Amino acid sequence: MGTALRCCLLIFFVCGCSETYADESDYYQVSRYVETKMVAKPSQLNPLDSVIRIKFPITVSTVKDAIDYVLDDSGYEIVHEQFWTPEMKIILAAKIAHTQRDLSLTPLKISDVINVVVGDAFYVVSDPLRRKVSVVLKDEYRGLIDG
Repeated sequence: MGTALRCCLLIFFVCGCSETYADESDYYQVSRYVETKMVAKPSQLNPLDSVIRIKFPITVSTVKDAIDYVLDDSGYEIVHEQFWTPEMKIILAAKIAHTQRDLSLTPLKISDVINVVVGDAFYVVSDPLRRKVSVVLKDEYRGLIDG
């Protein structure tokens, strides 16, 4: 056996062996030769990261309707109306744009769909503890409300 090969094997066994393989309980035997690591998908850990393709039905007419529609079955909902800011009331009552009605050609995360329908003027904010979603006006647009 060559010196280079012995050196590589020594490095593998000393440095990499213990970190290359995780605990056997982290893996599930799928077939005779295939194992898979048991890990939750990001969309299972955070439902707002679920990737969807969506086309809003004609019954969805406002931004609030669109957000309610996209959040359906995600476990999340818009914050209660008592917590709405004046700018949030304005955007949620606005009509959904025709160009935003059919997003089925582009796979997007649920949070990105919400960002599309509220527009660039807002940040999407989520509370994973209470499973609530809200939108916050960006500072550079605040003059449109106050002025």
